[in-house]
Amino acid sequence: MALFHKRSETEDRIKYSFRLLPIINYLLLLTLLGAVIFPLVGYPAYAIHSFYGFVAVLVIYLLCLTGAMREINKAMKTKGVMCYGSKFSFRNPLRIVITK
Repeated sequence: MALFHKRSETEDRIKYSFRLLPIINYLLLLTLLGAVIFPLVGYPAYAIHSFYGFVAVLVIYLLCLTGAMREINKAMKTKGVMCYGSKFSFRNPLRIVITK
């Protein structure tokens, strides 16, 4: 599933652009903080729901990025891989370029 990344291929390189990755990262952070903070302020039921939200977002994250990460990890072992940008930035999203 290419929901969170865009793959473009030329004759000499493969480029992955992870434009929506900051949304997933911030959702994971927010739901994890909710699961930790809600019991401390006296709302344990909200903590359980927040933890379920964390698990759901994590499963979506893993399902959407598994194919791309498998190809990137394989290329890291055999070829040159260059990374640009940040996984927390909307202006400068994470871009990974694999040379063939």
